[in-house]
Amino acid sequence: MLIAAMMVAASATVFGGARAEEAFSPFGERVLSDPMTGLALGGYDPVAYFADRKPRVGKREYEIIVNGAVWRFVNRGNMEAFRAAPEVYTPRYGGYGALSVTMGYTVEASPLIWTIHQNRLYFFGSPVNRTVWMKDPEQFVKAGEKKWPAIEKTLVR
Repeated sequence: MLIAAMMVAASATVFGGARAEEAFSPFGERVLSDPMTGLALGGYDPVAYFADRKPRVGKREYEIIVNGAVWRFVNRGNMEAFRAAPEVYTPRYGGYGALSVTMGYTVEASPLIWTIHQNRLYFFGSPVNRTVWMKDPEQFVKAGEKKWPAIEKTLVR
């Protein structure tokens, strides 16, 4: 666990370049978004992770703004799927690194380092963090679910 914590902390420096800000997801969970563009997930389509099983950059013509975050999609169908069920497609922990949340803090995660577990999308700050998390996702989900409400309250509005 100590090694995993150090790796999470190290990933904060690697992926912490542009400071992200929080917006609210359609169902109230905070979501990382770029302070300059407002883009959630760096412009990646949240539905594509499920539909195409890979990250895909959304297009400007399929863009919606929900609670301060700009969400982009690769096509109208994905955009409408998100509108109909945002709780399915919004990444858990608002797109923060899933492993760091289990340890009680947040790091910005990469939309290119991800997994879907129990029909929820999770992001990670580094490939190593994802590997650690995947060794026992059930344990990490339980820990994250316990810690996320308190962490979320500390995030800047």
